[in-house]
Amino acid sequence: METDQETVDRFTGLLQCSEEVARFCLDASGGNFDAAISMYYDQVTSRPQQGAAHGPAPGGTMGPPVPLLLRLVGAALQLPFAALSTVLHAAFVIARTGSRGAAAVLPPRLVHAVSTRASALSTRLSGPGEATPAAAAARLARELQTAFGSAIDWQACGWQEAAGLAAAEGRFLFVYLHAPRHQDTPRFLSDTLGDPSVTTYISQHFSAWAGSVQAREGHALAHSLGAARFPCTALLAGSGARTQLLACTEGFCCADELMTTLQAARDRSEHMLWRERALRQERDLSRRLREEQDAEFNSSLEADRKRQADAEAAAARQAAEEQRKGEEALAARRAESEAAAARAAAEEELRSRREAKRAALPTEPESSAPHVATLRIRLPDGGMHQRRFRESDDLQVVYDFVDSLDSEAVPLRYTLATTFPRREFGSSDRSQTLHELGLTPQAALLLQPLL
Repeated sequence: METDQETVDRFTGLLQCSEEVARFCLDASGGNFDAAISMYYDQVTSRPQQGAAHGPAPGGTMGPPVPLLLRLVGAALQLPFAALSTVLHAAFVIARTGSRGAAAVLPPRLVHAVSTRASALSTRLSGPGEATPAAAAARLARELQTAFGSAIDWQACGWQEAAGLAAAEGRFLFVYLHAPRHQDTPRFLSDTLGDPSVTTYISQHFSAWAGSVQAREGHALAHSLGAARFPCTALLAGSGARTQLLACTEGFCCADELMTTLQAARDRSEHMLWRERALRQERDLSRRLREEQDAEFNSSLEADRKRQADAEAAAARQAAEEQRKGEEALAARRAESEAAAARAAAEEELRSRREAKRAALPTEPESSAPHVATLRIRLPDGGMHQRRFRESDDLQVVYDFVDSLDSEAVPLRYTLATTFPRREFGSSDRSQTLHELGLTPQAALLLQPLL
């Protein structure tokens, strides 16, 4: 089979080799371009290089494993879009681990196409429209149960949260990385994970989480585990920065193989669970001790607050009582002062009235004078006062005489009365003379206080 010149030119332009070598490889591979490239690099890399023992030649570079790089890139461009980033990432890691050789081997157009596709993939994987890890895990769990009848209780959350829950329960985390378009996936789900012994063993001893490599969470975990073949399972211990990989299977494996791997990993790492349980019990004990100490402290604090509140309330009551007593004493002193002032005013008024009445009294007539009336006046305290008046004097003169007496038994308001015959003299009687009132030549009067 004769190789056309265009294919030869592509080969020489890509690999920078002679036309003779290009035709030889193409003819030997039956015109298969990829197989010819693989043959060329197999032949090149199988030959010892000059100066290999002494490193690269001056100014030269150590090229990457280009056959593997080209196979990865060629396979990547044919894979589904969601799985492309994993392969491209591996390809560029291989290219970077060499040096500038990748740029020299790969055509600029191919490098640009791969970079553009990888950038678009990165944007798609981290775009805003992707579901949350919990929603993606729940959706995959429903898909596994509906499409494949999976009886495993898959955690509906992100894998890191699932690892935390498993660690809290003292369990390892069984992880299944789901590659929906892989040809071995249906058989693995039905024959391996669907095997009753596998399902029972996983459910009894592990927590389980499944993630699709087409989703962000599953893709990130697959990248962290370095998964290169699918279906892929892993057994993890711990959580967060303390997460450890105990076992991993890549590619299809039967139920017995998976059981053997899981049992061996569990038996080998059982001490980790015991240590984790001991640490958790120690943490729980420390937490309970702290809670008890906090409870005691809070109880003591509450008791102190109550005592302080009771003391403050008692002090407030005592202060209120003292204030009340002070106000009562002040009111009593004020009342006493007012009463004393009133008494003093009354006394002053009484004294002034006495002096005024005494000054206004007419001169007492002699006993031998004609038309004299002698009156005896009994006070409420039993005191008796006697005085002579003229028969022509008004009864008001007698009232003035009584008002002028220096006796506390004389009130401010009073009236005079006779005992026999009984008669009280009102204000209208004060303008009448003693003769007109029948109080001559002598008479006895009683002083009666008025309320």
